[in-house]
Amino acid sequence: MKHKRVAVVVSIGAVVLLFATSCALFNQEPVASLEVSGEVALVGSAYHTEPGAEVEFDASDSYDPDGEVGGYEWDFGDGNTEEGVSPLASHVFGQAGTYWVTLLVYDNWGKPSCGSCSQAKLVVQESTPPPPPTCADPVITALKVDGQQLSSSVVPEKELYDIVAIFASALDSDQCGPCSGSASQAGIKKIEAKVWKNGSIAEAQTFHASSGSFLVSACEVGFWTVEVIAYDDDCSQRTATRSGSFRVVDATPPPPPPPPPPPPVCDPTPPNISLHIERSQYTLEEVTNGEVFQQHETVCFVVHATRPDDTYPVSSNVTGIRVVFVHPDGRVDIYTTRPWQPGDVDDPADVRVIDINDPKFSVGFDSDGEGGITSLLVWYDDCDGCNIMVADNFGFEVVAPQ
Repeated sequence: MKHKRVAVVVSIGAVVLLFATSCALFNQEPVASLEVSGEVALVGSAYHTEPGAEVEFDASDSYDPDGEVGGYEWDFGDGNTEEGVSPLASHVFGQAGTYWVTLLVYDNWGKPSCGSCSQAKLVVQESTPPPPPTCADPVITALKVDGQQLSSSVVPEKELYDIVAIFASALDSDQCGPCSGSASQAGIKKIEAKVWKNGSIAEAQTFHASSGSFLVSACEVGFWTVEVIAYDDDCSQRTATRSGSFRVVDATPPPPPPPPPPPPVCDPTPPNISLHIERSQYTLEEVTNGEVFQQHETVCFVVHATRPDDTYPVSSNVTGIRVVFVHPDGRVDIYTTRPWQPGDVDDPADVRVIDINDPKFSVGFDSDGEGGITSLLVWYDDCDGCNIMVADNFGFEVVAPQ
């Protein structure tokens, strides 16, 4: 009877050993799964971060096919490890370098996921500032006359004495600010606009903005040129230039031709000289000493040199006219019926030739202050073969617009 009891004990032990062996043999490995978050950026297959940034790891998606996950073991690749039952971990990498973070999980039987370790590649490097913005020239987006865009193929026509509206705008096409490279400071510093006619400036304006407009009186027939220069506000003071033209025509029918002049009779009477402002084709105002003009105004002047019985602006015995015009800023313009010749004391750049039969000229007042017509000279024939000169002068003031 005692022999039988021993046999039973041995049989039970064998069953327990057989069960444990079967569990060990048929227990499947857990599967490790690793996710990375925190102060990282995924570039390709690697996570990038900076030294001192906290990186977070999550192994919640790890599982055991035939049981439960019982523990987690982390190797951060920099000599530091961590283990525990929580699927969450975090780590701070203090030095730059490339690290492989390895996750090993254990099931509730203590079996590790040796065949399915999960790894993540981390690249730890110092951050570099973004490259400076690329600077480019500004762009002139509009150059218009009375709302019409000017170009090489578009030359609008305006009638004589029209008031013409000039508009210009520009855009800073880059992100370069004033010496700082700050995108928030990028913009247009100023726009300079000039209107040219017959080689002289009729109007000049400066706008400390990205757009601006002004008015010009079209007081002369011919082609007028508008030139615009835009400046951006970065350190290099990049500029853009654009120009266009418009044409001023006389749309009024020509007056009937005057009757033929009588046969020339020499008259030694000296002419009376005066200076007039031509407001329109049929409106004249005589200039007096102390006349006041507006800055940026363009004025058409006409010289009269007549005798009491003359019906023409210039008497037939007048042989020459010369007007010396001194601007408030010191510039000198000389309007004369005699072209400049070598040996003349005048600067040829100051000389403007006018028609003796229609002595008319236009002046644009660019600056304010006091100026004057220092001499208005007219020569006439005294019938004895001599040219006699009569003279006059005027002072004026140019005031800035209110």
